[in-house]
Amino acid sequence: MTDIHSHLIYRMDDGARDLEESIALLKEAESIGITNLILTPHYMEENEQQAKQIEEKIEILKQRAKQEQISINLYSGNEIPAKKNIGELLYEKKVFPLADSQYILVQLPKNKNKVNLDDLINEVLEEGFTPIFASPERCPFVQENMNLLIKWMEKGVLFQANLGSILGIYGRKEKKTVLKLLNYHMIHFLAFDVHRKGTIYPKFPEIKKSIKKILTDEEWEELVVNNPEKILQKEEIQIKIPEEVNKRPFWNLLK
Repeated sequence: MTDIHSHLIYRMDDGARDLEESIALLKEAESIGITNLILTPHYMEENEQQAKQIEEKIEILKQRAKQEQISINLYSGNEIPAKKNIGELLYEKKVFPLADSQYILVQLPKNKNKVNLDDLINEVLEEGFTPIFASPERCPFVQENMNLLIKWMEKGVLFQANLGSILGIYGRKEKKTVLKLLNYHMIHFLAFDVHRKGTIYPKFPEIKKSIKKILTDEEWEELVVNNPEKILQKEEIQIKIPEEVNKRPFWNLLK
C-alpha cells in the first residue's frame, strides 16, 4: 500500500514535531501494511531553503528507518497551496512533484474565489503536470456543489480524499461529502494525511471495515494500491467521469 499524502517530515510544517515522532509514524505506517510513503509537507513560501531541507531530512529518515529495520520506501513531494504562481514554483523546482512523477498534490482553498482554479489548472497542465486536488470533501464550496469537480475532471484533474473523513473525523459534512464523492467515482486516491502519531494510522482497521459499505474490494484496491502505484511508476491514470451528482440526501451512507 502507498500513502501519497503525509506530513511526516519532522519540524517542516504542522506535522511531526521531532525525529522520534517521524520514526514512530513510520512504525505505525509499516504496521498497517504501508510499503511506500510520499512525504508531502506544506510548501512554506517564507522558507527559501525548504526544498533542500526536505531532501536532507528524507535522507536522515531513510538512514534511521534502516537502523530501525523499517521496510518503507520514502519519496519526496509537497502539498502545494492553490496560488497564482504555482507554475513558476514548479519551473524553479521550489516544490516537489509526487515521487518525481508528473503528478502534483495541490491544497484547495477554503474559498474558491481566492484564486481562479481554472487558470491554475491550465497553468499546471501547460507545465506538463497533472494536478491532484487534496481533500475536496473538506472544502465548503465542494460540499455545496460537488458538480464543480466534474468540469475539472474533464480537464484532467484528479482528486484525493482523506481516509479520516470516512469516519467523520473532520465533521459530519465532510463525511457526507466524501461518501457521496466515492459513490460517484469522483475520488481517485484515498490517503491518510497523517500529522501526529497515535491519530489516523491506528484507525485503519476501523476505516477499512466502514468502507466496505460503499466500495467493492476492487474499488478499494484501486484507490489505495493501484492508482498510488501508478504515480510511482509515472503511469497515466484513467478515470470515469460522471454526468451529474444527484443533489438528494445521502443519509443511508451515514449510518
